[in-house]
Amino acid sequence: PYARAFATMVAAGKGVRITFERNGRTFVILLGSRDAFAGAAAVTLPIAPYLRAGEPIIPLAAVARALGFVVTYDGAARRLDIETESMPSLSTPTPFVTWSPAPGERPTFTPHAAPTPVPTISGIPHPRRTPILVPPDGTLR
Repeated sequence: PYARAFATMVAAGKGVRITFERNGRTFVILLGSRDAFAGAAAVTLPIAPYLRAGEPIIPLAAVARALGFVVTYDGAARRLDIETESMPSLSTPTPFVTWSPAPGERPTFTPHAAPTPVPTISGIPHPRRTPILVPPDGTLR
């Protein structure tokens, strides 16, 4: 899936050449060969890319590094993280502030801010949370 999303696959002589491009960088691999090219520099891949059920299986970490991504591998968790400089770290949770409305205060929502909770009245469902039944003909009476 990664190869199909970010690369161009072309039949080249005896094999299939896959070219990855990102921000002016190119990385070219040939299915069945450990030889690759990062720009004009020759690179040896840890494994040769191959096809499985019609999908290219590629050494993702090597391709990502060649395209300028930061790659880290956690062996204990068996997890590969691929990030760019502009990506926020997802391991640090975004803080949310607990908010309780003052009497008579209405909640507001500001784009790009944490949503405020919708108040409820004890024992009476809030109008926004009350289901509206729509008949099969789609008309409301």
